[in-house]
Amino acid sequence: MLKSFKVIRGVGAFKNFENSKSEPIEFGKNTVIYALNGYGKTTIAAILKSLGSCDPTKIVERKSLQNDDDNALEQKIILSYANGNVTSVYENQWKHNGITSPPEVLVFDQQFVYDNLFIQKVESGHKQSIHTIVIGTEGLTISKKLTIAKEREKQLKKLFDDRQKELEKRQKLTNRVDYLVIPDSENEIILVQLENIKRQIEAKNEEEKLRGYTLLGELVCPQSKPDFLKIYNLSFSSIHDEAEQLVKAHISRHTAKPNLADTFLQQALEQTLDTCPFCGQNLESAHDLLDAYRKYFDQSHRDSLEMIKKCLAEINQWNPRAELLQLENKHAKAKDAVENFRKYVDVDQMPQPDFSSFISKLESLKGKVHNTLEQKLHNINLSQSDDEVLQLEVIFCALKGEIEVVNQTYRHGADCIKAYLASISGSTSSDLNTLKSQLEKSLRRFSQDEKNWCKEYQELESEFHKITLDIKALIDMLTTYSTTVFHNYQASVNNTLNDLGVDFRLDRFIEQVDNRSKQPYAEFQIVINGTQVPLQVRGDNPCFHNTLSEGEKNTLSLAFFVNWLKNQPNLDKKVVVFDDPLSSLDEHRKNLTARLIRDLSDSLGQIIILTHNKDFLFLLCDKLSGAKTLTLKKDKIQGSCLSNFDVTEYRKNLQQKRIESLETYLDQDHCSIHHAQEMIRLCLETAFQFKYFRHLRAKNITTLGKMIDELINLGKLDSAIIRTLRDLNDLSSPIHHGESGNNPLKEITRDELLPDIRKTLEVLEKI
Repeated sequence: MLKSFKVIRGVGAFKNFENSKSEPIEFGKNTVIYALNGYGKTTIAAILKSLGSCDPTKIVERKSLQNDDDNALEQKIILSYANGNVTSVYENQWKHNGITSPPEVLVFDQQFVYDNLFIQKVESGHKQSIHTIVIGTEGLTISKKLTIAKEREKQLKKLFDDRQKELEKRQKLTNRVDYLVIPDSENEIILVQLENIKRQIEAKNEEEKLRGYTLLGELVCPQSKPDFLKIYNLSFSSIHDEAEQLVKAHISRHTAKPNLADTFLQQALEQTLDTCPFCGQNLESAHDLLDAYRKYFDQSHRDSLEMIKKCLAEINQWNPRAELLQLENKHAKAKDAVENFRKYVDVDQMPQPDFSSFISKLESLKGKVHNTLEQKLHNINLSQSDDEVLQLEVIFCALKGEIEVVNQTYRHGADCIKAYLASISGSTSSDLNTLKSQLEKSLRRFSQDEKNWCKEYQELESEFHKITLDIKALIDMLTTYSTTVFHNYQASVNNTLNDLGVDFRLDRFIEQVDNRSKQPYAEFQIVINGTQVPLQVRGDNPCFHNTLSEGEKNTLSLAFFVNWLKNQPNLDKKVVVFDDPLSSLDEHRKNLTARLIRDLSDSLGQIIILTHNKDFLFLLCDKLSGAKTLTLKKDKIQGSCLSNFDVTEYRKNLQQKRIESLETYLDQDHCSIHHAQEMIRLCLETAFQFKYFRHLRAKNITTLGKMIDELINLGKLDSAIIRTLRDLNDLSSPIHHGESGNNPLKEITRDELLPDIRKTLEVLEKI
């Protein structure tokens, strides 16, 4: 059961409604929502209809109108249910928390009337809608099955006719009457032949491309660098030990950086004449030292330095990244060639060297070797480990090995594809395509598609014969069911029409089937004063459209709806909404309609009635058990909102409210003394006007004093209350007539007035 709307935003007149937490607005099992037209009753019905059908269009089309300066309103609805924290939330679509599906909501509104009755003109769609209403769930299930079966029969017949023509062609091409049941023992051999021919055709088409792939050439691995190992081990052991010791001792004593002295002294030695190139000192006494220098820096020393410089130049020019990227590019082309070979011949996949790893390692070792050579250039006798050179050789050896495997794979693929192309060189593309066509025609019956075709043909033939039998059975079932249902429904609708006080009846209510569309529909006539009135006639003769009033047509629609409801399963779980039913009916049917709704309410899960008619509201509240009443209020900013509604208070007339006010004044000082005096007079005048209307109307007497005089003259008043009435008239007269001056009755206190209020209430009971 629906409990309440927590939020309605951006829908119709509801711009931004949120349910009050301090005074929650909740639905009951029987709920009546009273409001003037234009306050949002139909919007409530549309929301509930959308909830039941999960159709967002009914909400989208009611998006609230906005002023230019209003912020955009995103539509949102939150509905809660009586069973715990279950909610349904609408934000572009309905989502339900705690339930798998929303409650079934059935709505009687003007749209139901237009959809199901001939308000403007008689149309086939209305007849079909009435048929749907009448036959109920069971009949609708049979009818839907029949409609689906007929549509399927129509589809199958077209398919079956087409397949029969195709089968005749196959039988003619193969000269086999038993085409559908030919065995497939010859399938495998022809399948292999056909696949080979297809490959040959493809290879023939790509022959030039494939031959081009065989001409790529092999990959060439980069050569290893100069004999770094020899340079790493280079020294001058041939120099006399004595000269070496003398020079090294002199270098150690006279240089700040002995490791760099070799090159420095060699260059100085080349510049010597008779004096020292640094200080100009005569060198005649230094012949022994100079001889030692010359032995130390002889030609082999210079040659060794040149060798180191040459190696440095070569290693500076060496770009391992460029060499290997170029090699990787050639490998990619070779790999692409092998992949194309593999389409036609059985060769291995092309191996993939890790070029990035080789590049990284070679670049790292290049830097290390370069640094070592730089140091050797400055100190030729510097001893260095040869691990770097050995690692370099290992990497070149590994790269060479992987490239060799690549070349072997490519060579094998190229040789295989050459042999394959040679094997098909004697056949032209035309010859191969002809052979392919012949094999396909031979193989067609044995292909899976054709097996499926034959199987589907047999299944289609069987289904077509079966659906023909099913249709006949469904027609017989629906005919039997409809005859009974339409007969019973006619009686039921006529009972409802009788309850609603109309002067016409339904007659000849039967099911018909459109010969063209094959759609069932309802046909009936109206009986008015014993005269049969058909739905349609030519000319201006009496018919449904021109004989019944709009109210009578709508009453008939309500009767259809009510009897459709009665035939629904699980009514105790359904929510039924009546959207202003009296707007569709004649005004004098208020009481009869209220009775009808009362009789339905006991069997329904929940009923919600929206109305603008005050008398209908009172009737519903009197007849519906425990009716919960709500109303709709409206302002320019927030739009419409739901509110609790005290119908008991609303039903009180002015006289009742005055008497209640006087009774309240006895305990609470809720109004002014003058207002209380005024109410005394008005209560008495109203009581006399109601009870002695015929006597007072004749002389047009409207004031209390004259009423008392006239009623005394007529002997209508009990003598025991006449003096009290005179006193009460004197008490209220100055206030009523606005008399000024020093009249003490205008200035009495509340305590003085209270006894007179008690007397007024006593007199009212005696009048």
